[in-house]
Amino acid sequence: MGGVGRRRGGGPRPRAGAASARRSDHGRPRPTGRIAVVVRRLAERTGDLDAWIATIPDDERRRPATQVEIARRLATAGRPAEARAALDAARSGARAGSGWLRRAEATALADPAWLEAEIAVLDAEGQAAEADAARWGLFEQTLSPDLLRTVISHLADFEDVVALDRAFALAAAHPDAMKALSFLMDWPALREAAALVEARGDELRGAHEEAPLWVSWLAGRYPLAALRLLRARIRSLVQLGAPDREIEALLAEAEGLAAGVELPEGMPDHPTFAAGLRRSPAMRTRRR
Repeated sequence: MGGVGRRRGGGPRPRAGAASARRSDHGRPRPTGRIAVVVRRLAERTGDLDAWIATIPDDERRRPATQVEIARRLATAGRPAEARAALDAARSGARAGSGWLRRAEATALADPAWLEAEIAVLDAEGQAAEADAARWGLFEQTLSPDLLRTVISHLADFEDVVALDRAFALAAAHPDAMKALSFLMDWPALREAAALVEARGDELRGAHEEAPLWVSWLAGRYPLAALRLLRARIRSLVQLGAPDREIEALLAEAEGLAAGVELPEGMPDHPTFAAGLRRSPAMRTRRR
């Protein structure tokens, strides 16, 4: 009978194409299912990149995001030619893909994962200047201190000062004030952080988990900025329904800060701030 042949056990004979699809690029059988998961974990631990790639199914490997990750790993492993080929394949796949893939290609240069892979490939190719230029592009999005430190480490004397000024200016104008503040505090650049708090106080999200630490760092040299950040935290925690004892403790801390600074015009003194807070809808609701 024509068509698919049958084995003695009665099941259909596997097609040659299906069998070859289960083989790796090196001709070895490609692990699947749970075995693939185990092999991938072992490959991660041992640094066997080829084994790790072999566990990726063909349909997943054709996805641009997967190819980007493969390119990054190949570059890190010191295989620049293969890494560049994988990255180029990712771009080609995105351009030829569906609508959402084409949109991804259009914004690829703004995607941190793509930029990280491009940087890794450029480094592996020995194109240091191009890699640092790409790092600046990624830094503008992420404000990563580690990226900036890498760029600065490649600069000649005095050029690092110019780079820092550029980085601090980018942070001051970044759309996300809290991301900018996080970068400046992590660097650390307390003067610039205090200036950001003063200039963009209305944009501060006081519920940020690092805010108490930042307040303590600013309190010594920049108490007014510390007070603004602490008040932003109090307002946020009131909105989030934090316990009264926590709010009262923070108000006591804010009172101490306010007593040691000259408040600018338009900034309420502590009794006025506390009274306004207790009259807020969130506080009145808590008392019902």
